[in-house]
Amino acid sequence: MLHIYLILCWLQVRGILNKLTPEKFQKLSDDLLGLELDSDKVLKGVILLIFEKALDEPKYSSMYAQLCKRLSEEAPNFEPPGQPCTFKLLLLNKCRTEFENRAQGKARAAGALAALADVQMRPAANSLMFTANRLSRPAQHHQPLAAVQQNVLPPTFASAPLLLKEPAITIKPAPDKKDKPKKDKGLSKEEACRLAVEATDALAAAGGAPPPPEDAEPALPAPAAHHVQRLRDLHLPDKVRSECGAVRCARHRRHATRAGAIRGGCVQVLRRVIAAVLEHALTGEPPDAGGAGGGAGGGAEGEEGGAGGEEALASAACAVVRSVKRAGVGEALRALVHAHWPHERLPALLAHATLQRLVTLAEAGAWCEGGQHYPLLLELLQRLQRLAGAERLQRLYNESKINLCAHVSERSGGAAGALEALEARGLAALVPQLRVRAQLARQLASEPAPLALYRWIKANVEPAVRHNGAFVSTLVALVAGHVTAAAGAGGAGAGAGAADKAALEREKALVEAYAPLLTALLEGRPDLQLAAVYAVQVHAHAHRYPKGMLLRWFMYLYNLEVCEEEAFLRWREDVTDAYPGKGEALFQVNTWLTWLQQQESEEEEAED
Repeated sequence: MLHIYLILCWLQVRGILNKLTPEKFQKLSDDLLGLELDSDKVLKGVILLIFEKALDEPKYSSMYAQLCKRLSEEAPNFEPPGQPCTFKLLLLNKCRTEFENRAQGKARAAGALAALADVQMRPAANSLMFTANRLSRPAQHHQPLAAVQQNVLPPTFASAPLLLKEPAITIKPAPDKKDKPKKDKGLSKEEACRLAVEATDALAAAGGAPPPPEDAEPALPAPAAHHVQRLRDLHLPDKVRSECGAVRCARHRRHATRAGAIRGGCVQVLRRVIAAVLEHALTGEPPDAGGAGGGAGGGAEGEEGGAGGEEALASAACAVVRSVKRAGVGEALRALVHAHWPHERLPALLAHATLQRLVTLAEAGAWCEGGQHYPLLLELLQRLQRLAGAERLQRLYNESKINLCAHVSERSGGAAGALEALEARGLAALVPQLRVRAQLARQLASEPAPLALYRWIKANVEPAVRHNGAFVSTLVALVAGHVTAAAGAGGAGAGAGAADKAALEREKALVEAYAPLLTALLEGRPDLQLAAVYAVQVHAHAHRYPKGMLLRWFMYLYNLEVCEEEAFLRWREDVTDAYPGKGEALFQVNTWLTWLQQQESEEEEAED
């Protein structure tokens, strides 16, 4: 496996070097440093590839020397403090080996080294030049070193004073593996995961972590604080960075020599720790119910104690993850949901993760769109209500912008079935428009007169609900449905016969009757007017867009001054998937909307 890993890493390096040009130097060198250069074997392969490229492309040798300089400064270091960095030692040893093996072709190798001198690696180049000269010249001839320098080095390097005298230039041989100090690789992934799981179990045995108040950090019980502190002492990164092993700033690099190798794999350790803790919350053995505050008796008491232990384990897992990573872990939780649904512990785990701010309710709702993982979202909302209370759940739900009505209606056969399903789970308060919709439908069926309907709304619907876009959408949709059914205009069109014309007349008369009611609720509220326009679109979509229906309703709302021009123009520009059939609707009314925009422009010009 190690052999395959090295080959794959070197293939990535070769691909980067094949694309390396002076123009792309910064980006591609960043990509190279972003690879996992986590061992001296990997660095040896990188040096070999760079060296071969420098010899094969001598006109780019200065660019490859710049790359070597950057790697010597920023690549992970596996040497003890005070020693030259690993990359520079390996590079010098490689150059010496090449000089020994290529005595007849020393000019090519020296040319590559000459480029190193231009990037402040002149001492290493000087040393290797002396050694190569001594090894390659015949014993009976003593050619001056200056002649060699003039043949293979650029004028700036050849004219520079020698930094060291020839007898003192020796290349330090590679230390024997037995004498070489062991590299500090830091904590392994397995050890970090074991420590995280121990912290989770200790916290669960202490009763778990209670849901933290809003905008407050969780408080851990004293017995578990020690284990969590040991985990925090690992200093795992709070954010994932592709260049985690590279230290960019020279000032910080001086203080991070020993830590380079540890940071090279810190991202992988963090991800493994998070995955292990979350997996343990689902598959691990819950703590003894007595430790979690319950009694492990028989029958119903035993079941309740087991449920309490699972709850404590879920809360502990989320608290431990929160202690090592402040940012969200939505991707890890999403993968867990896809892998383990329908696991019975998932709702509790997601609820605690939401309260610990590891994931948002909107993210969890997105995973359940289109009926996926049903009824996970409903079970999550129930668990949140039990843990945090109805008021906090309502705030979380409002912030999430989840369309719970549509989510439930897909499985419950419409609004009536959705209301029954939510009431059965105690969640009907989250979507008061469903109950209001049922009451409005009954009121329209029993007493459809506009004045009576307006009085009923004023008497039974709270102002906060009346000024809500969902309520307006419900009201307009019900009124539109009632008008279309009463007038018999569901299939009427522009080319219809006399009976259809009569239906259109009845439709227009009914809309005019309800216009004062709608105007009283929508006047001066552009957001509510936009909701009304969308409600008309949904109404036409439900009837499969009969010819002219949507255009007629748009003209009714505009001519009767229920909605202003701004609402229609905002509707045209608005991009959303919350309401079906927007493309077909635009096709039917685009000409009218263009006319409306021109009219508005002409009025503005006349006023000016």
